[in-house]
Amino acid sequence: MAGSLLDRIAKAHVAGPVVVSRNRALSLAELRREVDAAANRLNSLRIGRIALYADNGADWIITDLACQEAGICITPLPLFFSKSQIEHTLACSGAQALITDQSLGSTADTEPWLQTMRIRRLETDQRPRIPAGTQKITFTSGTTG
Repeated sequence: MAGSLLDRIAKAHVAGPVVVSRNRALSLAELRREVDAAANRLNSLRIGRIALYADNGADWIITDLACQEAGICITPLPLFFSKSQIEHTLACSGAQALITDQSLGSTADTEPWLQTMRIRRLETDQRPRIPAGTQKITFTSGTTG
């Protein structure tokens, strides 16, 4: 799926960066390489559902596109969610891993992910049913925040 999105961008965009964040800028070729590498790594981890708790930036975009490419359901977590909202979202989504650039306290059970993030496997004994082909689950706080 991400390949088709990146193909559409390639047709509409001739030169220059397609992603610009505060720590880097990526050309379409660089973005495609990073998305493909991240998708391959996710597939090797055999994870079907991921939660993403991170600030907007290049690594957020790469992770989102890599999940689409790999057929992995991703649940973005807003940074303004409370601890209980995050726990509820993780349980309801059945996330098997959390990718974040936020402080997790100890990093003993995490691995580096892209340039600014870490990935942590989550212990879950429940995998709520979701419709086949679901690529993204979005939760809101119920506010306009």
